[in-house]
Amino acid sequence: MQDIEKILDGREETAFAFRAEDRYIVIREATGGYDYSVKDMAYNDIDGGLYDDLSVSIAEALAIVVGEILAQPDFSLTKGSIRESSVLEEIEYDEFLKRAGYV
Repeated sequence: MQDIEKILDGREETAFAFRAEDRYIVIREATGGYDYSVKDMAYNDIDGGLYDDLSVSIAEALAIVVGEILAQPDFSLTKGSIRESSVLEEIEYDEFLKRAGYV
């Protein structure tokens, strides 16, 4: 998977959405850390949580979350079809919220 720091290129937004194969990965700043979700293509929640280490940037937190997804067995529901060779495609966060029916 590509270098997340390069993808974000130092941008300081507080929320990001990505597609990787058959999963969406969404992360945003929250009280006490970074809230992240993994969703299927129908926008159903599969996994998520709070990454609570505020000493890292949102890009670093995202890289850790993606690394944890990749470390899961290939038959993992969370991992879906994501593999090391998968491309992480950024989706405009507000557009993602619209598509997912949040706004």
